[in-house]
Amino acid sequence: MHEERSSATTEPHSRRAEGARKPARLLPLLALTVVIQQIDRNLPNVLMEPLKQEFQLTDSHLGLLAGTMFAMSYFVAGVPLGRLADRTNRRNLLAALLTIWSTLTALSAFAGSFVALAIARIGIGAAESGTIPAAMSMVSDVVPEQRRATSSGLIYGAAMFGGFVSYLLGGLVAENWGWRAAFLMAGIPGLILAALLILVAKEPLRTTGELAVSHRGNVWHDMGQLLFHRVLGPLYVGATLCTLVASAIGAWAVSLLVRVHGLTLPEAGLAAALAMGLCGAAGTSLMGLAADWAGRQAAGHVLRVPAVGAAILTLSGWAFATGETV
Repeated sequence: MHEERSSATTEPHSRRAEGARKPARLLPLLALTVVIQQIDRNLPNVLMEPLKQEFQLTDSHLGLLAGTMFAMSYFVAGVPLGRLADRTNRRNLLAALLTIWSTLTALSAFAGSFVALAIARIGIGAAESGTIPAAMSMVSDVVPEQRRATSSGLIYGAAMFGGFVSYLLGGLVAENWGWRAAFLMAGIPGLILAALLILVAKEPLRTTGELAVSHRGNVWHDMGQLLFHRVLGPLYVGATLCTLVASAIGAWAVSLLVRVHGLTLPEAGLAAALAMGLCGAAGTSLMGLAADWAGRQAAGHVLRVPAVGAAILTLSGWAFATGETV
């Protein structure tokens, strides 16, 4: 009897360990998902000048389109979708969200007004907000704890590479075939990847989720636990401020280079792609490696890595916005 009970107890753990050793198929698909997410997210930033001319928009309209509307829907939907990822099949959820935002991106090519574009951006922001919670939850189940920061850094580095692709190709496509072609071409790959997720990837066994999820809580309870946590609360606020800076730079970088420095749209897209996309991908991946290394030295040292990154982001953003030469 004791031997049977021991076997029954250890079997789930062995299955979980087996699942945690098979990231080779899942992680590339997650990386491709965040690449496409960033392409679709950043594309309006590249197309602000042609959109302004097409619909006779003001800079306030452009700011709403590229930032406020997307960010608000992302914020509102993020926590509920994160809770859903804790309670449902994350692969299926990710494939569904990818299908929604890719479809809306492709449909943006047929928008006949600012309102139509705004509605699409609201939907894209809401759908994309569930990507990182679902992806990072799966990463934690297939990657050993000692390498999770590195893997997370690679995932976020893939996101920055998506920005590189968006800035580089968005400007070229818009210059040669128009902004509508750019939206259409950006939306199609996501639909293909959503099908691949269903056909190729498998939902990993949860190795930590059962113990962490409180099924009796609600959204406000979860938000309170996050904001008033002595470590996670400050990190949340700091990440929000960093995102504010990075998003503002990303939204207006191409327009600044075109209006102030006289670059063409493809030239401005290339400059933004190299500076924010390529360098951002390399920096994010290196920060993940640095965080794993710092964590091995002492538990508290890992927090120094994002602090250094935040300082670099702030100084670089100020230098870019106030610089007089390209």
